[in-house]
Amino acid sequence: MTKKWEITFGLIGGSTALLFFGGIAVTFNQMSLSNFRETYQALSLEGFGSVQETFESLRSMTGLFSVSLFLSLVGLCLALYLSLKGKASPMAALIYLISGVLLLFGTQFIAYPFVFFYLLAAGSSMYRQKIEQRWRSDVSK
Repeated sequence: MTKKWEITFGLIGGSTALLFFGGIAVTFNQMSLSNFRETYQALSLEGFGSVQETFESLRSMTGLFSVSLFLSLVGLCLALYLSLKGKASPMAALIYLISGVLLLFGTQFIAYPFVFFYLLAAGSSMYRQKIEQRWRSDVSK
């Protein structure tokens, strides 16, 4: 397993999460209450609460999504940098893992398909580290 795979897994997870949750956040932040009311009534969701309450709760939820996505992407960039540097593979794996868990809890478990790629990147980073240690021990014999 090479660095290429862990970097690819991290980039896939981060870019798909950015497209999905970034798109949701931009859409809801640009939407007015009248536009939301039309969509809300077209979907026949009147039984779930008032339009105003639902609109405000969705806007606050997308704010949480945005913050957790931003923090997760910062961690992902740091982990990608450490992976490319190649010296701190366990730290990169830990940061991949923390970024994935942060994204998972910050999006209330909606982002589990994207977090899967973060976890694959962490696992491949740890696997690569074990292979390198095994190779070093074989060479030193």
